[in-house]
Amino acid sequence: MDSRSHGVSDPGANVLYDSRPDLTEDDYALGFTKRIHKDLLAVFAAVGEGKAYLRDRGYFATADDYAANKNSNLFIEWHTNSGGGTGVEVLYRTERSEKLAKMMAAAGSKALGLKNRGAKFRNDLAVLHEHPGMDSVLGERWFGDTSKDVHAYLANKPSEELAYLNCVLTWIGWPTVMHLPRTWNAGQSANYKMRWEAAK
Repeated sequence: MDSRSHGVSDPGANVLYDSRPDLTEDDYALGFTKRIHKDLLAVFAAVGEGKAYLRDRGYFATADDYAANKNSNLFIEWHTNSGGGTGVEVLYRTERSEKLAKMMAAAGSKALGLKNRGAKFRNDLAVLHEHPGMDSVLGERWFGDTSKDVHAYLANKPSEELAYLNCVLTWIGWPTVMHLPRTWNAGQSANYKMRWEAAK
């Protein structure tokens, strides 16, 4: 899973209406992905299987190439949208990835209470190439220049994270969760492992 929406040289759009006007799209994307990355690591630690990679600011290269070089089977890049619209949309390139994009757009819009703008085909993005064995999508989670969207995000952070985390778990065929795994105690981790073993 990828973290950077833009990078050091191109931090992306400013996010308006928040109490931190100094933060950019890249800051929001990186912070969000670090949290989901911790959740995935907690899930994988509970069952003793699985890997999740996070591309931090210290690495600058074509995003999907980075994931492919890690032999990843799933690549997700997170963005915030801009242009004065509202809602959630997820971009894809391959037919298989379209199914994941639709799932994520529906889950994200439900979690935030925003319009589902759906899955959109794009074959002109550097981060959505066709790598054998790797599904890839780009999530435009909400509009950073629309007050309604930013406030929906700020009010529903845990719900949004949980929604997208469960999309990833569903996509790889693992049980979904009701609580963010990075907050699990030993008993919750053990319970998840039992559910995972029963589902294999």
